[in-house]
Amino acid sequence: MRHSDLKWQVRNATATFKDDYLMIDKVRNHISDKKEIIIAPLQKNKEPYLQRIRKAENVHFKPFNPTTRSMSIKVNKVFGEAEFEVFSSIEPKQVKGVENWTYEENLLVASIDKPGTILIKY
Repeated sequence: MRHSDLKWQVRNATATFKDDYLMIDKVRNHISDKKEIIIAPLQKNKEPYLQRIRKAENVHFKPFNPTTRSMSIKVNKVFGEAEFEVFSSIEPKQVKGVENWTYEENLLVASIDKPGTILIKY
């Protein structure tokens, strides 16, 4: 199969790009303790993006919207305390739906212990 104009590469999970979000399904390799999924943009991207998921699956990621200056991550399944890394050169103003979060050196790290929606506003 040949595809062109791909936007994202997802490692260690199946994924589908829908109308306005990336649907990341099940973790493929459960042997790793981290149960990690890596997301990489395949097009030049200056805006914040979700780059890593640990201990979670069945995630709907709405990429950064420049109009609302926000992005969201809907998490449907976690394995203990899940962690999300967002690359961002912009410091977030607000992070909702998380247990805790930190922002250092262009990296937002947020954690949750139950399914829910993470909303990040810039």
